[in-house]
Parts: sequence; C-alpha cells; structure tokens
Amino acid sequence: MLGRLTFVDTHLAKEVAAGLGIPVPKPEQPINHSIPADGNPNNFQPVFADPPIDRSEALSMENTVKKPDTRKIAILATDGVTDRTFNLIRNALQKAGTVPTVVATHLGNIITSTGKSVKADESLLTTSSVLFDAVYVAGGKASIDAFLKVPEALEFLNQAYKHYKPIGINGEGIELYHASDSCLKLHSKYDDVKLASEGILINKNSEEFIGAIAKHRFWNRQIC
Repeated sequence: MLGRLTFVDTHLAKEVAAGLGIPVPKPEQPINHSIPADGNPNNFQPVFADPPIDRSEALSMENTVKKPDTRKIAILATDGVTDRTFNLIRNALQKAGTVPTVVATHLGNIITSTGKSVKADESLLTTSSVLFDAVYVAGGKASIDAFLKVPEALEFLNQAYKHYKPIGINGEGIELYHASDSCLKLHSKYDDVKLASEGILINKNSEEFIGAIAKHRFWNRQIC
C-alpha cells in the first residue's frame, strides 16, 4: 500500500513511511487481482498515463460544490450554555440544511443559563470529532468551565483543528480555545481576517460560520 501511495503523493508517502519506521519503497506497477475466471490477466491490469498526470481537477476536493447541505455540525454545549447564542446558531444551522448535533459532557438533557431543558444528542464519551464536518463552541461560563474539566473536550477541538475543519467560537468559548494545544495557540496573534481565512471564526454571525462550513476544509491552515 505504501508503494501505491508513492503514485498519489510522494511527500505523504514519506510521512507515512516515517511513522511506520520503514523506507519508502520504489514505485512499482500495481497488480489487479480482480480478474474474471475466464479472463486473461494481462487484459485487466492498470496502465500508466502517457504523459503522466500530475494533477486531476476532477478528483480535487478544491473543486467540489461548496454547499453546507447535509454537513454534520457538533455544537459543544452543556449545562449553563447561554440560551440566545445557542438557539441562534442551532436554528440557523437547521435552516441552512446542516445537521446540528448537541455534544455535551453527559447524555440526557442539559439545562441552559435560563433553566430551559435541551436534549443532548451525544456526549464526549459517545462520539468523536472525526464524525463531524465542523465544530461550534457555544458560550456560557458554566458550560465552558465544565468542558475545561474534561480532557476529551480539548481533544475534540484539537482534532477538528488538525483536520482543517471550520471552528466557530462564541463568548466564553474563547477560554476553551486558549486552553487547547499549541497549534491553535499559534493563532492568538492573528487578526480576525487572518483567523477567518483559516476557518476559525470567533464571535462571528451564523451566516459567516455557515459560509465556512460550505468550504468544508481549510487547507491553508497552519498545522504544527
């Protein structure tokens, strides 16, 4: 498989090889084993393009249709979350055709800052950041204080960052952002425009966050 990867991206192949502790193999002719019982194996083997194809616009994720529809969004919110901002973002996400999912510190219901009960769709123990297309950290001091006590909350946010996903942060949610790993802390010196260009939106309106979701990934983001 590593040999096949050299045909896709030599830099990625080197990184994978380093992680596995093995040298990068020389590119070798792929072999197709899916051959009909009465077929000639030579007629079913892959061939190399001539001239070689360095880049395929048709396969590039940069050229996919940019829409937020069906994207699954994790809203980090637990007991004490601020009602107004939480409701605004959840309603806006639903209206945009995304699937907002409340991820809390526990299952059952969470109690908002005004005493309202909201169902927690998932807890940090029952889901993972890789299952979502973007993350929104809702404000509320009690909510953020609770997340700061749970290492999985920081890991959830860090993974979203390292996977180039849009991250929205509101109000006290900035404290969770500042407590995250060194990759996100690199952005502390950035202005709002620079942050937004890398898909990190702090105290921005729902339209801007949904626009970031439509872009899907921010490949220009600086990763440690």
